[in-house]
Order: sequence, then C-alpha cells, then structure tokens
Amino acid sequence: MEPVSTSQRYRKIETAVYYSFFFLFVGLCFYSSFFVKPLPDPNNLNHATLHQVIFGFGFNRLQCISPVLLINICLIILAGMVILLNRSCEIKFHNILTELNNRFFKKKLFIAIACFLFLIVCCLFQSNMVSADMVIYESWIPRQFHHGVMHVRFDEMWESNLHFNAYILLNTFFGINVLSSYRLLSCLAAPFFLYLLLQLNHRLVPDKALPLTLLVMSGGFVQLFFGDMEYYTISITLVIAYFYLAFLYLQGETSFIVPAIVLGLAMTFHMETLIFLPTLFFLSIFAIQRREAFHVVAGWIGLFLLISSTLLFFVINGASLTNLVNTSWGLGRNGNVLANFQTNTDLIFISRLNMITLVFPCLWLLPIMVFGGRLKLEPFNGFLLVGACCGIPFSLLWVSSIGLYSDWNLFSMPLFPAILLVAYNLIHYVHIGRKTALCFAMTSFCMLLSYGWIVSNHFIVR
Repeated sequence: MEPVSTSQRYRKIETAVYYSFFFLFVGLCFYSSFFVKPLPDPNNLNHATLHQVIFGFGFNRLQCISPVLLINICLIILAGMVILLNRSCEIKFHNILTELNNRFFKKKLFIAIACFLFLIVCCLFQSNMVSADMVIYESWIPRQFHHGVMHVRFDEMWESNLHFNAYILLNTFFGINVLSSYRLLSCLAAPFFLYLLLQLNHRLVPDKALPLTLLVMSGGFVQLFFGDMEYYTISITLVIAYFYLAFLYLQGETSFIVPAIVLGLAMTFHMETLIFLPTLFFLSIFAIQRREAFHVVAGWIGLFLLISSTLLFFVINGASLTNLVNTSWGLGRNGNVLANFQTNTDLIFISRLNMITLVFPCLWLLPIMVFGGRLKLEPFNGFLLVGACCGIPFSLLWVSSIGLYSDWNLFSMPLFPAILLVAYNLIHYVHIGRKTALCFAMTSFCMLLSYGWIVSNHFIVR
C-alpha cells in the first residue's frame, strides 16, 4: 500500500472543508426557515432577539417555497449530488456539460435566445416589493412631471433621469404608472447584463462558462433584473461592461481609455460606482508598466470630463446644483459625509451578514479560499480582489436609512467584484475531490434560495 502524500492529504482535508461548509449552510437554512420565528419586519431590530437576527432574512428564504415543492426539489438536488459522486457518472456529466457549453457558445443565436428568454422570465415575475424610497418616488415623480420639474439626483444622474423620462413616455401614451415604468426599465436591462456576463465568462473559462454563469446567477442580486424599483439595474449592467473591458485591456486587446470611459459613464448613472476607482488605479499600474502613460492621462481626464459634462448638462437644462448637492446621500446631505459610515452594534453587524448572504450565499466561501490559497495570482484576479477589498468594507460600514433587508440592492453592486471573484476561482482554480457534485449541489441550492425569494416577491400583495 502506497503512502499518502502530503498534497493528497491536504486535498482530502480541503474537500472535507468545502463539503462541510455546504451541508452546514443547508442545515442553517432549514433551521432558520422552519424553527426560528421570523421578524415581522426584518428592517426593524428594535424588539429582535439575537437568535432571530443571527438566523434572519439571509438564511430563512426557504419559507418562501411551498413545503411539497421544496421537498421535491431538495430530493432532486440530493439525487443529482449522489449520482455525481460516482466517478464514472461525474466524467460523463462533465463531458456532456462541456459539449453543451461548446455548442452553446459556438452559435450567437443560442446566446441571443438565452438572453431573450431571461428577459421574458424577468417580465413574468416582476417584483412587487416596494421600498420606502419607492413610496416617496411614487408620489414625487408625477408631481414633478405635472409641474415641469426635471427629475435628476446627484447620486444617480442618468439612471434617475432615464427612469423619469421613461415614466413620462409610458404614462403619456399608455397610462402606465410609476411603479410599472420602473419595473419595465429594470427588466429591459436583463438581457444586456446576461449577454455581457456570458461573454466575460467565456473568455475567462471557455470550457466552463455555462457553469460559471449559473453559479454567478444563483445569487439574490439577480432580483435587480426582475423589475426592481430602484436606481441600480442599469448601473450594474455598465459595471459588468467595465469588468469585461478591463479584462480585455489586461489581455492587451483594447486601450486603457476604453474601460476608463465606461467606468466614468457608470459613475454618471450611479455615483456608488466611485468605489471601483481603485480598480482603475490597478489598471493604471499595468498601463504604466506597458509605457502607455499618455493613455493613462487621457483615460483619467476623459473620466472626469464625462462626469463634469454630465453634471453641467443637467444644470444648464434646469437642475439646481445646490439642490443636487444638498439631497445627495453620497455627499452626506449638507456635507456630512462621515455620517454615512455607521458604527455597528452586534445586531446591525449580524444583520449585514444576512444581507450579504441574501445577495450571494456563496460569498461565505471567500475566507475558505483565502486561507486555502485558492485565489490565483493573475492580473484579472488581482483586479477583482481590489474591487472586493473596496466593496466588502463598504457593505459592512455604509449606513442604510431604510433597513438592510430593503437595501439589499444598494449593496449588490459593491459586492459584485467579490461575487465574480468567488465564482470564478471556485470553478477554475479550486481543485478538490468530487468537485462536480459539490458545484452542482451548491449552485442548485443557492438558486432555490434566491429564486424562491424572487418569485415570492412577485406575489406580494401591496
């Protein structure tokens, strides 16, 4: 009998850690969904117990699914996982999936059909979850329209104005209200986001782009494209475009100026994307190493000119600069920016962990990957890591004025680099035994959590 090498022993331990995490997570979700009394309002922690907050809205989403359907789906996931634990079945499944992946990306028609179907599904299951902010907009926007006032907010200049103009057109010609116009515009961004994600994933891992896409899309942040009534959907679509162009730049296939301008455009849609400026500094280092100093200067100047000219455009066309600044959450309203950073109590911090779980459950794998050395040191991983190091602290510290359960969309975009970082490295660089079975079960269960919640939001009666 041959002795077990150190590397083999380490791999077995690593496999046990990943499987243990998965089964622990599943157990926590079932426990919190059916054995912990949920809070009447997850945004209100005034009378919450520590137990209720720990097992809060990030883990109890299974209660959104009917018991019969839940049992059947879980049995299917378990059966699929058991089958894939068999080595011969795992190889056959892997070969079939690879063949399907290659055929799918070989024809652009298949990609177009997938994006169109995603649009249809998003339209059919539009969210009816109305946040406190949207209640204000629902009465505010029609008044501005009737008084001839331009609706534009400093924090989300183009996104707020596009939603406003879409409402004017849809209300004038079809009698559509504010909520419906917001939902429609959010849904229309869905196929563009999915197309860009597919293109990026195909470049990252050509033979595993479909599994990577499914894993990324298993997060609750996908609710953004199911008619979310806020100002983040178009912005996150521009963010994925920025990531794709950043990857192309790192591959030497485009100029530094292109991703710089797209990030500037994203900032004119939502200033929250300001937190991705360190990733552009990361790209600048590569540009300087490539002796592209002129492109670096041109890119940064172009970014600031784009933001400045957008602000100037709205001011010239009637927007009050004073009002824009004073009503900006990002600028702290009346200049108190530090007030946006919250000192967390135990309950608020735990609630933030629930919010992160809701946005993308697999983010809990990030510490395991870091300590296990599974984050490959390559340029695009470095880019994503810089973004994650900005987005995660932001999500743990930035104040939420309407409650973290309602503000999941505010934190989805900052967390997106971490989402892509975890999914990409799990699919491409984590090498453990019976990985196919684990990825199948993890993706399926996270989709069950996220899409059960998304569908339940569609059936909310206001």
